[in-house]
Amino acid sequence: MIHSRCRGLAPLAALLALALCGAARAEEAVEAPPQPKLPEGVQALSQDIQDRLEGLVKGAEKYRGLPGKAKVAMGQLDREGLKKKLVHMFKEEMPPETLDPIQKVYRAFGLIPAELDLNAYYPQLLTSQVGGFYEPKEKYLVLVNDPEGQNAQLAKQFGAELAGRMDDMVMVHELTHALQDQHFDLSKYGHDAPLSDAAAAKLALIEGDATHVMYSHFFGMGMERVPMVEASLKMMTRNPKDLIAMMPEMPGAKEMMEAPAIIRDSLLFSYMQGLEFVVAVRKAGGQKLLDYAFVKDPPKSTEQILHPEKWLARRDVPVGLEMPDLAGPLPGYAKVSQGTWGEFGVRVLLADLLGDAERAQAEKAAAGWGGDAFALYAKDKAEVLAWITEWDGEEEAREFEASTRAAFPEGRAAVLRGGTRVLLVKGGEALGDAARENLYKALFAAKAERPASPDLDYAALGITDADKPPSANMGELAKMLQDPSMQKMLENMGGDGGMDLKKLMGEDGGELAKLLGEDGGELAKLLGGDGGLDLGKLLSDPNVQAMAMQMLEQMQKNKPKLGKGNIQDGVYTNPGEGLRIKKPDAEGWAFSETPTELPVGSPLAELKGDGGKATVAVVTQPLPMPVPIEMLPMSMEMGLKMQFETFKKVKSGFVDRNGQKGYEMEFSGGAGGENVHILQLVFIKGNNMLMIVGTTAEDAWEKNRKAIEQAVGSFEFLPKAAPAPEKQPEELKE
Repeated sequence: MIHSRCRGLAPLAALLALALCGAARAEEAVEAPPQPKLPEGVQALSQDIQDRLEGLVKGAEKYRGLPGKAKVAMGQLDREGLKKKLVHMFKEEMPPETLDPIQKVYRAFGLIPAELDLNAYYPQLLTSQVGGFYEPKEKYLVLVNDPEGQNAQLAKQFGAELAGRMDDMVMVHELTHALQDQHFDLSKYGHDAPLSDAAAAKLALIEGDATHVMYSHFFGMGMERVPMVEASLKMMTRNPKDLIAMMPEMPGAKEMMEAPAIIRDSLLFSYMQGLEFVVAVRKAGGQKLLDYAFVKDPPKSTEQILHPEKWLARRDVPVGLEMPDLAGPLPGYAKVSQGTWGEFGVRVLLADLLGDAERAQAEKAAAGWGGDAFALYAKDKAEVLAWITEWDGEEEAREFEASTRAAFPEGRAAVLRGGTRVLLVKGGEALGDAARENLYKALFAAKAERPASPDLDYAALGITDADKPPSANMGELAKMLQDPSMQKMLENMGGDGGMDLKKLMGEDGGELAKLLGEDGGELAKLLGGDGGLDLGKLLSDPNVQAMAMQMLEQMQKNKPKLGKGNIQDGVYTNPGEGLRIKKPDAEGWAFSETPTELPVGSPLAELKGDGGKATVAVVTQPLPMPVPIEMLPMSMEMGLKMQFETFKKVKSGFVDRNGQKGYEMEFSGGAGGENVHILQLVFIKGNNMLMIVGTTAEDAWEKNRKAIEQAVGSFEFLPKAAPAPEKQPEELKE
């Protein structure tokens, strides 16, 4: 993964959990008071912007908990000037002799196409929508002066107030970097070392901290105080493409969506998974523990970022692997590059090579990571890629071996395992048998040190329960949700089907405010003292059960009146609902004359096959309130995990059917000894959710897969009929 000191804050790299923000505004410069030195070519800020930034400095100090030690030099550039400055800084830090070896490694692993030139592509991607940056080497901050560009687009989409608050978020993020630098000296972190897992972990701490302060300033509440925030963040960051798809019209979304996975996911990792880590640290020990991480004990691997408990509690320190000198086994070859992937890098690599549908498998295969090291050697045009990985146990090693063999089919690379070690060698076919054997022996003989990993001693650090943040008062949450900017943002995230919080909460907070209460009410008690959700206690509580039953009863009463459909030549058509679905070609499948009734929701059509053991149903169900389709992935997956004792997602993603956006998911789940396999499509139509659900027993999936996929795949919305021509007056007919 590439790590660069001069990365500024880009909308898609830091704000996707909320919305994709724009660049920070700067007005035309006027006479400004003396301030710390700015580099040549950077203009001073106007007094208005200077005053505004002074207020944001106080916000950054408040939510980071660190006072500023010195005044930060702050200036502005127009967008082209900012891009040129960043490109210049990038090329100084990552010249071709530094970036070329990285490019060759990416190509060797099959992560970027051969024709992609990172020297041209990477800085352009980084600078396409950057709103500002802090330069730790020369201690100055620069904002973009773009009054008629991206800010106008943001104001048009979100309104001037919310666009301005998004601008503030960018500034607070960069000001936090200035505070970090003044207190911890960012130049000492080594977080910009390329192709280093340890560097990626340090960068995630730095960027996650600034992202936390940015969000906290926006919400007016420390993110760690929000109930279930960790679970929500983890769900939202599981697939970066889904995250980007939440706001497809925002600047930079298209470029990020089309970027190679190793670049896109790595860029987002330091901000979003870094935010998860910082939230977990603050919840465990407050600011005192976070400062300790910066001063003495930063995370040592992306494994610890992905699994904060491996830093917070039972320490899991990476295995120290020493890549041997391969000059002997590879005579005439010279080392081009070397590095470490870490758990996150392994996850991205496998998901990219296996395909998005195997993302869950890639996560599972990478989860037992202990340590790794790779090196690329070249001789003329020939290359040899050698990769050593160590795993927590033999079972984890076998799982990684299987996934790696699938990612590198026979003929593309050699994959070998011995105990907890797995090797991958690519490009060694021309070496000859003896040379290859010597290479394998050298790699298997590489030294591996499993260091002691003492648990974190909170008492020795002087951290007590008093240092942990208090849980959020539920009244505070209700107030936060009633914020006009928050409502506007959620409305825009959902397009025409946006979430109407005003309608939900009413002028005085409505039913939600009554449920939450000024002191949190009954719900706060169930959320636990530390803000965590005791799900078992919640679901078993009589009040919650009664509330759920009332909601179900109300939804049943609100069942929509359905238009009538008809079946002809194996096709169910419903003009009233504007949809149709076809019977699959498989033998034994037919439409049910009377679709199965459901506790909640109304069946439109039902197909049965395999003697009734496999079904495809079209169902419409009322919703308590309109929700944007982009919010379905997280809520659906959380609901399914509550419903099934075991849950495994096979694939998921957004689809388009005749111009209507839907969400598709294939998964398997088990409950009460019954294991099922389900493929479903979901659409939002006003206050209703339309579902096309194909179901069969897990052990019968392969038998019925083709028929279910064919039926679900045949679903479509009917084209809208053209309006009838207006009737002409009698005198015009002739």
